[in-house]
Amino acid sequence: MNKHIIILGIALLLLAVGLSGCTEQDEKSRFIGAWRAETPENGEVEIILTFYNNGSVKTTSTLSYHGEDETEWSNYEIKNGKMCGISQFNGNYNSTCFDYEFTNEGNRLTLRYEGVSSIVLNKI
Repeated sequence: MNKHIIILGIALLLLAVGLSGCTEQDEKSRFIGAWRAETPENGEVEIILTFYNNGSVKTTSTLSYHGEDETEWSNYEIKNGKMCGISQFNGNYNSTCFDYEFTNEGNRLTLRYEGVSSIVLNKI
């Protein structure tokens, strides 16, 4: 009897560990695709973030008066209920984590940094 309880306990532990990984992967899949940032009404800058399955994100910024695109690549991960962006500058890695909220049936994403500043993205 004791042996069966130990086996059952190990099976439940493995199931819990396995399901906890699925949650972050499922959550990550909600980000996949292209998102346009809501910008000030003057509309001088258009920002599009494209999230990929492999953990990379492409940020494309377009200045309306220049018409030139600027593209930057970085990485992201879902960790402890936050979306963390990881970028490299001068050989150093920086991580910035955001609280996030999906609304409008998953088509609107709000990223909040330290509860103060936020960016709103709409799926395109």
